[in-house]
Amino acid sequence: MTPPLPTEPDGADFSVVQRRAARDAAQRRERYHHLTTSLDEWAALAAAARVNDDARDRLDRLLDPGSPLHAALAEAHRPWRGGEDRGVARDPLEDERDDDSVDLAAASAILSVIRTLCGTGTRAQLRDAAEHWTRACLPSIGGPGHPSAARTTAVAMIDGVPGLPHRGLLTLLAWRLAGTEPRVTRMIRLPVLFDRTTTGARAFLCLRVLDAGPAGFHPDPVMAFLAADAPFADALRRAWRGSPLAGTGSCVTWAVLGEDGRPVNDLADGSLGGAVAVGLVELHRLRWRTSRVSPRRLDRRCALSAALDADGRELRPIAPSSLARKLRAAAEAGVSRVIVPTANADDARLAVRAPTAAGGRQIRVDAAATVAEAVRRTRITVNPAFAWPVAVVVILATAAGTLTGVLSSSEQAAHRRTVDAQRQATVRTLQEQAAGLAGHDPTTALRLGVAAARLDHGSPPSLAALRELLDATPTRRATVGHPSAVNRVAADPSRRLLLTGSGTSVHVWDTASSRPRQVGELPSHTSVNTFALGAGARLAANLDGHVWLWDLRDPSRPQRHTVLGGPATDLRFNADGGRLATVSNGGAAALWDTHDLDHPRRLLSLPAAVTSASVDKAVIGLDGDATTLALVSGGALRAWDITDPAHPRIIGVLPQPADQKAVTLALDPHAALLAVGYDDTTIRLWDLRLPTLTSPAATLPPSSAGVSDLAWSPDGAMLAVSRKPTGTGAAAKAATVVWDLRDPVRPRQAMTLPAQAAAVRLAFPDSGLLVVCDDEGTATEWRLPGRRRWSALRAARLSGDLTRVGVTADGSLAAVADPVDTVTLWDVTNPSNPRRRTAVHRGSNPDRGGYVQSVAFNPAGTVLAIGDASGFRLWDVRHPDSPVPLPGPANGTPGGSGSPEVSGRTEAAVLAFSPDGTVLVSGTQGVMRTWSLTGNTQPKLSGVLGGSNTVGLSDVTFGPDGSLMATVADQGTVVWDARNPARPVFRARMSTPGAQLARISPAGQVLATAGSNGTVTLWSVDDPTRPMSLFSFSAAVANLSSLTFTVGGSVLVVGGRDGSIDVWDVRRAARPRRLNAPMAVERGRAVTTLVTSDVGGGTLWNLADLASEVGNELVEACARAGRGLRESEWHDYLPDLPYQKTCTH
Repeated sequence: MTPPLPTEPDGADFSVVQRRAARDAAQRRERYHHLTTSLDEWAALAAAARVNDDARDRLDRLLDPGSPLHAALAEAHRPWRGGEDRGVARDPLEDERDDDSVDLAAASAILSVIRTLCGTGTRAQLRDAAEHWTRACLPSIGGPGHPSAARTTAVAMIDGVPGLPHRGLLTLLAWRLAGTEPRVTRMIRLPVLFDRTTTGARAFLCLRVLDAGPAGFHPDPVMAFLAADAPFADALRRAWRGSPLAGTGSCVTWAVLGEDGRPVNDLADGSLGGAVAVGLVELHRLRWRTSRVSPRRLDRRCALSAALDADGRELRPIAPSSLARKLRAAAEAGVSRVIVPTANADDARLAVRAPTAAGGRQIRVDAAATVAEAVRRTRITVNPAFAWPVAVVVILATAAGTLTGVLSSSEQAAHRRTVDAQRQATVRTLQEQAAGLAGHDPTTALRLGVAAARLDHGSPPSLAALRELLDATPTRRATVGHPSAVNRVAADPSRRLLLTGSGTSVHVWDTASSRPRQVGELPSHTSVNTFALGAGARLAANLDGHVWLWDLRDPSRPQRHTVLGGPATDLRFNADGGRLATVSNGGAAALWDTHDLDHPRRLLSLPAAVTSASVDKAVIGLDGDATTLALVSGGALRAWDITDPAHPRIIGVLPQPADQKAVTLALDPHAALLAVGYDDTTIRLWDLRLPTLTSPAATLPPSSAGVSDLAWSPDGAMLAVSRKPTGTGAAAKAATVVWDLRDPVRPRQAMTLPAQAAAVRLAFPDSGLLVVCDDEGTATEWRLPGRRRWSALRAARLSGDLTRVGVTADGSLAAVADPVDTVTLWDVTNPSNPRRRTAVHRGSNPDRGGYVQSVAFNPAGTVLAIGDASGFRLWDVRHPDSPVPLPGPANGTPGGSGSPEVSGRTEAAVLAFSPDGTVLVSGTQGVMRTWSLTGNTQPKLSGVLGGSNTVGLSDVTFGPDGSLMATVADQGTVVWDARNPARPVFRARMSTPGAQLARISPAGQVLATAGSNGTVTLWSVDDPTRPMSLFSFSAAVANLSSLTFTVGGSVLVVGGRDGSIDVWDVRRAARPRRLNAPMAVERGRAVTTLVTSDVGGGTLWNLADLASEVGNELVEACARAGRGLRESEWHDYLPDLPYQKTCTH
């Protein structure tokens, strides 16, 4: 009899009983999991019983009612399916019990075999065991003969029972329990899609050929706890019937294993038959060792789902509902191709076009009519077992050919291309798998991304792909556990406090470390409706129907100050915490001055939009400066300009789409964009800076789930959107998506957080952290990638009005020119304190326009060239405090000598040194001259170039070795062969309208051109005679004035005359990626690599800090993933490549 539960007065004892019961249930579940998915415990039991009489006695009592083993197995309640998929009243093995558990019956059957091993079993017990697996629809197909001698007495007894069904399975099980299993001679493992009770799933079919054992097709003993249905058993029989292995006398076993390698004990219908048939054909093909190095093998990312005809040779269709479930499972598991029967092809292709589940991916559908056709369609992947021996043979042949001179260099290059292509294919596969996992398994995704970069030897494109993965992969930073469902969350970035609230409590957490701790709690209340946390530890909370102000500077002792009235449905502080906006249920809003918590002042009151207080909950938005207020109430949207709270000005009543109602909103901190969620699941972005609000600036893609909450990052660049849960019960999950809205007209989905229980509230403690709370009482803090380290990239200002600037290659010395024709040297070795050194030049001929037009340092930073309307001058600046003028240029005859005044136009509007510093190019409107420099001797004119390619010359740049030169002029950008700089050879001209600047990357493969209108174009110059446009973008700077590659050519930085810069990762030049929001001038740490200038001063940027953003992807990914792939994981994804360690820890 079950004892009665404790009554209410014994509440403490009642809690103890509950905890003990929960602990016992958890232990039984763990015990059940071990017993039904592994034979190790049963083998240990058999070994003990064979040598110990006491263990043999305990064996007989093992499944008695009341035993722990009986309780663990009886909790499953999995029904017998039989031929009609319905429960069966009684099993022959369970005559003495009232329950009808499949798992108890399987355990009893295994115990019967163990008793036989111990010499105490009977033929009747063996028959009962065989009857269990007959009832479980586990097909064991084959004759009674055994190719090898019996290894145990149990096998002899099995052979001695006439007409015993499942003799093969019983034999294999006895061998497995006795530890004398036959050797595996060949094996294959391929992905399969199957039906669970209500969903589809992906697993792996493992087929093995043993060197001994009963001939036929048998379940592997690990499947002993499987209870299948009749269609499943019939499908396996048909697959074996049409298999070439059926008549060979081989002993073949099958098993269906999950991702963790444990057996899948819940299989139904005949859609697995096609995959089994294909696997048996492949297993037969591998009977000869030579066949294992064929050019093609089964595609490990391709799954087959099809039924079979009676002969096991043709594919038959499966139910459309079953197919749809399997396709969803395939997309979520990262399967790239699915083969279906021809009759199912149209339905399947239609299904995969629909949006897949969270974290899923689009898959390709192929059709096949027969097993033979399915085999051909699955065997399309290059077999590394073939490719690598071929590669070795080619390498040996190449070596032999080198010694004998037979093999040509073109054949060697072809071989290298083949090997590189195979490696690149593997790298791409890993990158695709990582991208598919980023949404729901970010840790594994990062480990695969690291493996891909390692296999590609850390090439710039692979590191760029890893950076893209890092920026799309959030990292769980910390988790706090609220006692009950969280319906409100708020964060204070200045103090790193986090508040979580439920129906009656508010908890205060310190999240400064990765292990948050509770530091306080507001006194208990009957109701907690809403609260807001502002700067300075100010808290406004609607408790028990009133809005109270609190001081949380000592979070362990919250101090309550003043009541503002109430109730309120939503509260919002501005950025500094000095303003608080409140709204009631009817939509009446107010603005309060909260600088003095004891004496708050009402600054503004806005009337309700509706007369009834029974409308949906009103939501309010307030920008960071408290100049704009927006609210939604009763489905209506309104916005006000409250710069002067005494005279609020309504910006507009936002138009309502037909049959749609606004339910929530979020106003960005800069009062530029208003994000509004509607009851039809759409989210629209309204630009409040526009004079009229007739249509949204953008609409985020629709979803199947409604909007739960919206939150802006403090910098206004990111919008987090939580959706209402989909599914029912424990399977209900909610998605949270982060959108990049730096360009609001073109929203970009930055990342998707792993699905969790219903996310009801969001908060941004800072622009790099997002807190997501769910209705299970969990608040999770996510670190958003790509939102850090930029604080180090600050700018310092050089005083004065600057027109031309130049910086040495090491960033230690800057030369700046002002409008009155003075060039000044600045020592910027100490970035925090740029120091003025001396003036080095004044215009020589003001009447001819002697203002400085160009400045340039040689690569060593020892010579400064200054150009104006009269020509150029050279200065020795090895001692910046006392620069020394160098001899001026010779006359206008190439190779001649003379005074600095050369014939013709000598204006030096453009200056550029060659990489070795031995050539200086000067240019003007229509003429370009090259000068030879040797030591401190007089520059000698070595060449003059004119014509249409130099008209309007605005820039000259050299490649890294000086063999390539590019010029920008009115007619376009021209690429020159400059190996003989005195006579450069024309190679190609690109159309670059408006371009004024050009730079060649340090690797010499990419040319960047830019114009003052902000258009930047990247060109491939691998073949200088045929430059190819790769990508164009519009730089987000005002009046573009500077362009440079940095960090080994991985980063392109564009500067404007207003001091702002735009930074791009160009390691994949065809797919460059903006690294961060464009940055304007800030006071702070000085910088020295790029200088932008305008009237009012110059701005210096330290681009060396970018190395931490683009140079440490492997280190960062390993740190965030915790480790690299283990050897077992490596072989799961790269089974044909030798293991290599991808992370150092």
